Amino acid sequence: LSSISNAQKFPVELTSIVNPPYSVYYEDYYSLVTNNWQLSMVFKDFNEPSRDVALKLSIEGEGIKISSKQEVLFQNNITLIPGVPYFASGNSLEPNLKYQNIDIVGYPRTKFEQSGKLPEGMYSFCAEVVDKLSGEILSKKVCKK
Repeated sequence: LSSISNAQKFPVELTSIVNPPYSVYYEDYYSLVTNNWQLSMVFKDFNEPSRDVALKLSIEGEGIKISSKQEVLFQNNITLIPGVPYFASGNSLEPNLKYQNIDIVGYPRTKFEQSGKLPEGMYSFCAEVVDKLSGEILSKKVCKK
């Protein structure tokens, strides 16, 4: 017996880094000063001169999920060039993570905004790269705990 597996190939390689010390303050993950969350992207399709993409971000913990609103995903413009690493952190993540641009499930928004803190617990910081024109997912969903 032989088994054939079809792994989906994605044209963008995405890496997520969450730098210690791990802050309880939500804004530290998109602050230019702290750079607690950093993303690295490499476009691997050399058949195209470039690709305009967006980032789909989420922070997921026990009973809570904070994610970029669908309508803000495509407001930023990131142009990837084949083979050239692109780094996103700080203020380049801010438009997707500002309070008015996120959906929160499992925790009261007003309490979250007033405290500015993530509820106690372990979190996964997740990202995907999406084609700006078609909405097609271009990378694996990468989560860093």
